[in-house]
Amino acid sequence: MKYFLTKVICLVVIAVILLGYQVNARSLSIARGTLEARAETLKEQGTYKDGEYSGTADGYQGPLTVRVLVKDGQIREIEITETKDDPAYVVTTQTMIDEIIKQQTTEDIDTVSGATYSSTGILNAVKKALEGAGS
Repeated sequence: MKYFLTKVICLVVIAVILLGYQVNARSLSIARGTLEARAETLKEQGTYKDGEYSGTADGYQGPLTVRVLVKDGQIREIEITETKDDPAYVVTTQTMIDEIIKQQTTEDIDTVSGATYSSTGILNAVKKALEGAGS
Protein backbone atom coordinates (compact mmCIF):
# COMPACT_ATOMS: atom_id res chain seq x y z
CA MET A 1 0.00 0.00 0.00
CA LYS A 2 2.85 2.36 0.88
CA TYR A 3 4.51 1.60 -2.48
CA PHE A 4 1.25 2.29 -4.35
CA LEU A 5 0.72 5.59 -2.51
CA THR A 6 4.28 6.70 -3.33
CA LYS A 7 3.72 5.99 -7.05
CA VAL A 8 0.42 7.91 -7.05
CA ILE A 9 2.05 10.92 -5.38
CA CYS A 10 4.90 10.84 -7.93
CA LEU A 11 2.43 10.71 -10.82
CA VAL A 12 0.45 13.63 -9.39
CA VAL A 13 3.62 15.69 -8.97
CA ILE A 14 4.72 14.92 -12.54
CA ALA A 15 1.25 15.82 -13.87
CA VAL A 16 1.28 19.14 -12.01
CA ILE A 17 4.77 19.97 -13.31
CA LEU A 18 3.81 19.16 -16.90
CA LEU A 19 0.57 21.12 -16.64
CA GLY A 20 2.46 24.10 -15.22
CA TYR A 21 5.03 23.89 -18.01
CA GLN A 22 2.30 23.75 -20.64
CA VAL A 23 0.54 26.82 -19.17
CA ASN A 24 3.84 28.75 -19.03
CA ALA A 25 4.75 27.74 -22.58
CA ARG A 26 1.32 28.89 -23.80
CA SER A 27 1.66 32.20 -21.92
CA LEU A 28 5.11 32.78 -23.39
CA SER A 29 3.83 32.00 -26.86
CA ILE A 30 0.97 34.49 -26.45
CA ALA A 31 3.35 37.16 -25.08
CA ARG A 32 5.81 36.57 -27.93
CA GLY A 33 2.98 36.89 -30.47
CA THR A 34 1.85 40.15 -28.85
CA LEU A 35 5.37 41.57 -28.93
CA GLU A 36 5.88 40.53 -32.54
CA ALA A 37 2.57 42.13 -33.53
CA ARG A 38 3.54 45.35 -31.72
CA ALA A 39 6.94 45.39 -33.42
CA GLU A 40 5.30 44.89 -36.81
CA THR A 41 2.87 47.74 -36.11
CA LEU A 42 5.72 50.05 -35.17
CA LYS A 43 7.60 49.05 -38.31
CA GLU A 44 4.56 49.78 -40.43
CA GLN A 45 4.01 53.15 -38.76
CA GLY A 46 7.65 54.09 -39.06
CA THR A 47 9.72 55.41 -36.23
CA TYR A 48 11.86 57.98 -38.03
CA LYS A 49 11.20 61.37 -39.61
CA ASP A 50 11.48 61.33 -43.40
CA GLY A 51 14.57 62.88 -44.91
CA GLU A 52 18.25 62.41 -45.61
CA TYR A 53 20.57 62.32 -42.64
CA SER A 54 24.32 62.25 -42.38
CA GLY A 55 26.53 60.85 -39.65
CA THR A 56 30.27 60.58 -39.16
CA ALA A 57 32.28 58.27 -36.92
CA ASP A 58 35.77 56.80 -36.77
CA GLY A 59 36.53 54.02 -39.23
CA TYR A 60 39.80 52.12 -39.52
CA GLN A 61 41.67 54.82 -41.46
CA GLY A 62 39.91 57.87 -40.05
CA PRO A 63 36.49 59.52 -40.35
CA LEU A 64 33.75 57.55 -42.08
CA THR A 65 30.55 59.30 -43.21
CA VAL A 66 27.22 57.76 -44.15
CA ARG A 67 24.03 59.07 -45.68
CA VAL A 68 20.81 57.52 -44.39
CA LEU A 69 17.61 57.90 -46.39
CA VAL A 70 14.37 57.66 -44.41
CA LYS A 71 11.11 57.42 -46.33
CA ASP A 72 7.65 56.67 -44.90
CA GLY A 73 9.25 56.56 -41.46
CA GLN A 74 11.61 53.72 -42.34
CA ILE A 75 15.29 53.41 -43.17
CA ARG A 76 15.33 52.81 -46.92
CA GLU A 77 18.97 53.30 -47.84
CA ILE A 78 22.38 53.61 -46.24
CA GLU A 79 25.26 54.85 -48.32
CA ILE A 80 28.88 55.32 -47.30
CA THR A 81 29.70 58.74 -48.72
CA GLU A 82 33.21 59.21 -47.41
CA THR A 83 35.86 56.88 -46.03
CA LYS A 84 39.58 56.27 -46.25
CA ASP A 85 39.14 52.62 -45.28
CA ASP A 86 40.26 49.99 -47.77
CA PRO A 87 37.41 49.31 -50.24
CA ALA A 88 37.89 45.55 -49.80
CA TYR A 89 36.92 45.86 -46.14
CA VAL A 90 34.09 48.30 -46.74
CA VAL A 91 32.49 46.02 -49.35
CA THR A 92 32.31 43.19 -46.79
CA THR A 93 30.11 45.36 -44.55
CA GLN A 94 27.21 45.36 -47.03
CA THR A 95 25.51 42.44 -45.27
CA MET A 96 25.59 44.42 -42.02
CA ILE A 97 24.11 47.47 -43.77
CA ASP A 98 21.35 45.27 -45.22
CA GLU A 99 20.65 43.94 -41.72
CA ILE A 100 20.35 47.49 -40.31
CA ILE A 101 17.77 48.27 -43.00
CA LYS A 102 15.93 45.00 -42.38
CA GLN A 103 15.84 45.43 -38.59
CA GLN A 104 15.28 49.22 -38.78
CA THR A 105 17.81 49.72 -35.99
CA THR A 106 21.49 49.55 -35.19
CA GLU A 107 20.79 47.75 -31.90
CA ASP A 108 22.00 44.16 -31.68
CA ILE A 109 23.64 44.29 -35.11
CA ASP A 110 26.91 42.35 -35.20
CA THR A 111 30.05 43.85 -36.68
CA VAL A 112 31.68 42.08 -39.61
CA SER A 113 34.56 39.78 -38.73
CA GLY A 114 37.68 40.90 -40.55
CA ALA A 115 36.31 44.43 -40.95
CA THR A 116 35.60 45.20 -37.32
CA TYR A 117 36.82 48.81 -37.30
CA SER A 118 35.06 49.69 -40.56
CA SER A 119 31.79 48.06 -39.52
CA THR A 120 31.93 49.65 -36.06
CA GLY A 121 32.47 53.00 -37.75
CA ILE A 122 29.46 52.43 -40.00
CA LEU A 123 27.26 51.42 -37.06
CA ASN A 124 28.28 54.49 -35.07
CA ALA A 125 27.86 56.81 -38.08
CA VAL A 126 24.37 55.42 -38.76
CA LYS A 127 23.47 55.88 -35.08
CA LYS A 128 24.55 59.51 -35.27
CA ALA A 129 22.60 60.04 -38.48
CA LEU A 130 19.46 58.53 -36.97
CA GLU A 131 19.68 60.87 -33.99
CA GLY A 132 18.57 63.57 -36.40
CA ALA A 133 15.72 61.37 -37.61
CA GLY A 134 14.23 61.10 -34.15
CA SER A 135 15.34 57.58 -33.17
